[in-house]
Amino acid sequence: MAMTIESFLLEVRRHTKDGNLVIVPTLKNRTTRRMLGLSVVDLEGIVCNLSNDDFHEGPVEDRDRPNEFLYIFKTEYLDEMLYIKIKLQTDEARCISIHLDDI
Repeated sequence: MAMTIESFLLEVRRHTKDGNLVIVPTLKNRTTRRMLGLSVVDLEGIVCNLSNDDFHEGPVEDRDRPNEFLYIFKTEYLDEMLYIKIKLQTDEARCISIHLDDI
């Protein structure tokens, strides 16, 4: 059964507060971080400030890990649209994508 967006985001915030938000260092994520001058704290803040209005799609099955599901968000930051893909695991939240929407 799928979670509501509100409950999903509450769990993401809880994991982040507990130091259990993993931001996967993909090339797109690292490139965006450098381009926008973002720190890990900035990235955590962006994730924690997501709202229902930023929800784009989900839950969708993780193509790399069948039977695991992701939620996709799009939010504006510093006049740039960010694409953010997050999933919950038992002991952490994993931010698979946090990059400019067009890269």
